[in-house]
Amino acid sequence: MATVRDVMSILEEIAPLELGRSYCAKYGARDNSGLLLGDETRPVFSVLVCLDVTPEVADEAEDANADMIISHHPLIFDGIKSVTKSSPLGRTLYRLIKSDISVYCAHLHLDVAPNGVAKILADKMGLSDCKAILPVSEDAGLGRIGKLATPMPLREFYDLAVEVLGDSSAKLCGDFYRQIGVAAVAPGSCGGDMSLLEAVYEMGADVLLTGEIKHHVALCAKELGIALIDGGHHSTEYPAIPVLVDMLSEYAEKRGLDIEFSESQTKTNPFEW
Repeated sequence: MATVRDVMSILEEIAPLELGRSYCAKYGARDNSGLLLGDETRPVFSVLVCLDVTPEVADEAEDANADMIISHHPLIFDGIKSVTKSSPLGRTLYRLIKSDISVYCAHLHLDVAPNGVAKILADKMGLSDCKAILPVSEDAGLGRIGKLATPMPLREFYDLAVEVLGDSSAKLCGDFYRQIGVAAVAPGSCGGDMSLLEAVYEMGADVLLTGEIKHHVALCAKELGIALIDGGHHSTEYPAIPVLVDMLSEYAEKRGLDIEFSESQTKTNPFEW
């Protein structure tokens, strides 16, 4: 019978926790990944995989009789002093504990893993010969930069991004008609990181697809001659969720574990367009 510990072992084969710790140590980042709620010895038959643990996702997990939730974003990030129904986070934690649903958050270590969030987006955007933008090892690190098989106008690359992300609200900074041959992707909130922009400039990127681009970063990119596509935090990371479900299912089957992994059907993007 599979347990929470078995699921953790599979996840950490796909994305070792140590990669996230190494990134934090090297670049001064903060994170809170791993098993954040539950019992490692609890039997597991059904796992719900999502980007965020919201009250609606908790509803879905209860309705599906899920034993465990795997989320990308940490349910708990900063320290908390109490778990009560008087706060939104407290209410969610309270009900998950009461329902005996374990929660594992695969955040930074999945971001930087060799086949993690950034690599998945790079693959979907058709990039090859990829390298990490901010590396922690030879094949792991934050973001990816690679080449397109055939250069294309920025407008065409933008249209591809909208299709891949499923988000027509993506914003564009740059000349529609410039040719794109080398592209960088950095899912999530990397658009506020000037050091990442400087890194992709040094690596020869024509365009950076990311999320949460800050005004001063966009102005700097314009001066550097790098086009930007802001696809949003949620939309640039979500393409990894169905791929992660498939990977988890494949690894569990290879180990002879009878676990059903399913993609959450609950929309957690707080923005509408």
